[in-house]
Amino acid sequence: VGTLDEVLSLIAEHGSAAAPSAMHLKGERQSAVLIDLLVEVLRRHPVAIPKLFIFDVTQTSAVALKAAMPELALAPSVSHAYDVQRYNACVHRTLWTLEAALQGARDGLFAWAWVDEWDLAADDAGARKDPPFASTCTFAALRDAGLRVGLVTPELHSSSPSLLGGESHDDASSKERLFARIRTIAQCGFVDAICTDWPTEVQAMLPE
Repeated sequence: VGTLDEVLSLIAEHGSAAAPSAMHLKGERQSAVLIDLLVEVLRRHPVAIPKLFIFDVTQTSAVALKAAMPELALAPSVSHAYDVQRYNACVHRTLWTLEAALQGARDGLFAWAWVDEWDLAADDAGARKDPPFASTCTFAALRDAGLRVGLVTPELHSSSPSLLGGESHDDASSKERLFARIRTIAQCGFVDAICTDWPTEVQAMLPE
């Protein structure tokens, strides 16, 4: 396993600002001490900074990182309000509602948004998200706020990953259903980056 310094050196040498690398900052690694250490390492690699963005930041971390390094590109993990309600405590408060993410963009915290649809449930009564959260209306709102859009595809939440016991994402129930949903998302033209277990297949679905 490479060190962060080694990875950042590779990004500096081989990366691209047009297709930046995504750095996942896990919620349990966002203490003030660890954020300070991260900044210390990032500052050693100024050439890498325009070639990456950091996603899954809490509000506290976003403010601290932007104060220390205004040039950093950050992304909140943006989810449906019901997903935030259910899962935010499990992931150390890294989930943002759409409204909160848009406010963060207005406050100058974010350059990207990481759209994270956990499942298709909309409330405890069994209602469904209609339309699903990862859809054109969400992407357009984020784009209108000046953000680039990244997306987590449903198979990465096929069991969500069972943080509450038995939940799952319906659109990951079969390869056929999954690919149909990803194709709909990929062809809308609003998504700049896709995180998936099927990169070759998804690449083929993208518009020319």
